[in-house]
Amino acid sequence: MVQKWLEAELARLPLNTEEYTRLHEKALLTIFGYQNHLRTVLPTQTKEELSVTVLFKTGLEAVPEILLTGKLDRIDLGGDGRALRVVDYKTGKPKSRAAILGETESSDGAYIRQLTFYALLLSLYGDERYRTYNGVLSFVEAGTGGKIKEEHFTITEAEIETLKEEIRNAILGIISGAFLTDKELLEKSKYANLGKSLLQNR
Repeated sequence: MVQKWLEAELARLPLNTEEYTRLHEKALLTIFGYQNHLRTVLPTQTKEELSVTVLFKTGLEAVPEILLTGKLDRIDLGGDGRALRVVDYKTGKPKSRAAILGETESSDGAYIRQLTFYALLLSLYGDERYRTYNGVLSFVEAGTGGKIKEEHFTITEAEIETLKEEIRNAILGIISGAFLTDKELLEKSKYANLGKSLLQNR
């Protein structure tokens, strides 16, 4: 079943025979290696690909509330059906804990911010069974020694409050148009070209 799914996905890509063969072999090794890892860590109960939409009250007069959405790869559940942790799958080379936390020169803390965002979503979600502050980054590709790397974190209330403030500041920046003058933000954004065009036409 896995092999058929993989072949169907690869068939959708514009690959020559050599590229197809290389990616097919690498993907199978990665998938089967990760499957072996899951056999040792996967609990009896899980919830996969949970889509969450919540209402976030900003406390701002101009925009008192906004919708926040996210799709969680996996939630591990205990025997009582309540969440133990959120697990987020990551492809690519496994990152160090320092890089995940944004403590290295080349990292911006996006990975830990994502786990914090999931904790925020679940804290506002209507179903309290899924509320958890524990998050795991699970790197699908094996690292040194052929081992799968997972990093565990417990998100604090302070980290969630910091994220809330970042969201509020982003809203204020959009309302005022200040984000158009933030060159660093525009460079990071996938809408950078649009932002630059708007900035030039102001």
